[in-house]
Amino acid sequence: MTLIKEIGIKMKQISKFSGEEEILAEIPKITTQISRSKLKIKWNQAVEEAECLAAMNKDQRISSFFANDFLASNSQLINKAESSSEEKAPIKQPSMLEKNVVSDHEQQALVNDDSEDNPRHLIPQLCKIFYANGWVTGTGGGISIKYKNQIYIAPSGVQKERIQPDDLFVQNLNGEDIIIPKPDKNLSKSQCTPIFMCSFTERNAGAVIHVHSQEVVKLCLLNPESEVKITGLEMIKGIYNEKKGKFYDNDEELILPIIENSKYEKDLVDTFKTALRKYPSTSAVLVRNHGMYVWGSNWKTAKTQLECYEYLFKIVIFKKIHNV
Repeated sequence: MTLIKEIGIKMKQISKFSGEEEILAEIPKITTQISRSKLKIKWNQAVEEAECLAAMNKDQRISSFFANDFLASNSQLINKAESSSEEKAPIKQPSMLEKNVVSDHEQQALVNDDSEDNPRHLIPQLCKIFYANGWVTGTGGGISIKYKNQIYIAPSGVQKERIQPDDLFVQNLNGEDIIIPKPDKNLSKSQCTPIFMCSFTERNAGAVIHVHSQEVVKLCLLNPESEVKITGLEMIKGIYNEKKGKFYDNDEELILPIIENSKYEKDLVDTFKTALRKYPSTSAVLVRNHGMYVWGSNWKTAKTQLECYEYLFKIVIFKKIHNV
């Protein structure tokens, strides 16, 4: 068989086993539902299968088309082909580590984890609470929790009070997807993800919450400066001072940065990072005319601080309006 024919066969096999036609037909959905890493994995698998075919003779190729498990059955055929020809180099199958993906067993373990702290259960519960408090209405807001070195993220643009455990996205600390919702759910990852990841990397947060709180918006309207100062209130003791590594005393001054809003959430990253470096004590950043990001070492600390901030903001707004 000539080299041209072999190349032609390989390209046809890549097209067939990668599902190229189906992928192209589904592009409008796939570009928003399936990560590049998933497509890369599928393409790499197709290339492996094509290389398997190239190592076989004609009869073996025909047999492979009727095998239920292509890779498993053809690995046996390849062994036979290699034993009959010393000229062919051995084919090395990439390991799961080389592919940089989590094994099916590990994925299933993440899904089946029934721990109370598993974000698959926590995030839907917390979103219901946040919705009831008016913090994530109109599909706004979001939450992300770090659990066993995996990042769980709520989907974007959905009814937060109706989120289900299998609606969540799971990625590693490098931002690479591990588990994504089924394509027929038509879900996309939260637009807040760049800010969430910034909080994880810059502040080693265990959980980050983004709310569209009316109190935050009101406070920023009444406070044109780039920061807000709060003193003399007992609930300040519920806020963690990240620079000192302890909670504030009620006689200390709490200072929070305010950054300007942008058209897209991802465009907030630079000013968000600047605020973190300028205000090393803060555990929250306010976004003018938008809302707030608050984080903590775990979901409990993030949640209680959010509640304390909301309380403090209401009092500060009252004092500003009534000039007291």
